[in-house]
Amino acid sequence: MGKSETKRFINNNLLIVWVFIDEHGLKKHSEIFEPPFFLAVDTVLNKLSNEKIKILSDKSVIPIEKTKYDTWIVREAINNCIAHQDYSSESRIIVTEKSDEVKFFNVGTFFQGTIEDYILNDYTPHKYRNFFLINAMVNIGMIESVGSGIKRMFVIQKQRYFPLPDYSLADNVELTIYGNIIDREYTNKLIEKPEIDLGTVFILDKIQKNYPITENDYKYMIIHFIKKLKRTDREGINAIMYDIFDNSLTDKQKQDKVKNLLYKLSKDGKIKNISGSRKKSIWVLTN
Repeated sequence: MGKSETKRFINNNLLIVWVFIDEHGLKKHSEIFEPPFFLAVDTVLNKLSNEKIKILSDKSVIPIEKTKYDTWIVREAINNCIAHQDYSSESRIIVTEKSDEVKFFNVGTFFQGTIEDYILNDYTPHKYRNFFLINAMVNIGMIESVGSGIKRMFVIQKQRYFPLPDYSLADNVELTIYGNIIDREYTNKLIEKPEIDLGTVFILDKIQKNYPITENDYKYMIIHFIKKLKRTDREGINAIMYDIFDNSLTDKQKQDKVKNLLYKLSKDGKIKNISGSRKKSIWVLTN
């Protein structure tokens, strides 16, 4: 973090690489940054094209202006790459910029938990890969130590009406931050309903990106909703779930879908009906 000459004590590939790829898929610009990474983070940030864009809303003739990227998110993304890189691999951190997105790549599997755990369940990791490095970064204010940075990135993108970040967590970690609007219907919903919860936005974001919605996604939503309210009736669950089901489904099909999800969650011991009545059910988490 401090002296460039200390790089030799770890490996010579202790580098951050910034690459700009144009609309034809060609590498137009690139630059390599060496330690101290404490200074390199802002240097990489300043490389990004971060002009303002205009967001049109159905509710107003005056467009909303936002920068393509939030500076806190970009710093957090780079800092996370530095903090969680598997340095035994002797690999570089790669920042790839395109016209409407920027990707952050670091070597090493996601150390603990899933993305859903962090953004829907307030997960706190039990340990980190690079404890001493992370401790140093916490002490100088570069990162947060409780794992809340990931959720904050999602919240900020939601508040900016932008698509949520994408994580690819195979053998390595790749984070994509979007710098433009994908679907106006999604954006209008965030503008019109600022109170909409992050769990719902998470599913709506998947829909706008044409990502498959799994049964586990719907289960996450129901558990998240009940956890937030402590208890809720069937009508409350219907209201939140109908909003994210495929519009091609009839009300009867949506009703049956919710019924099946509640049955499976109840059978799995995740939730229970405390009302004693099926018609006027009151659902709570089991623990």
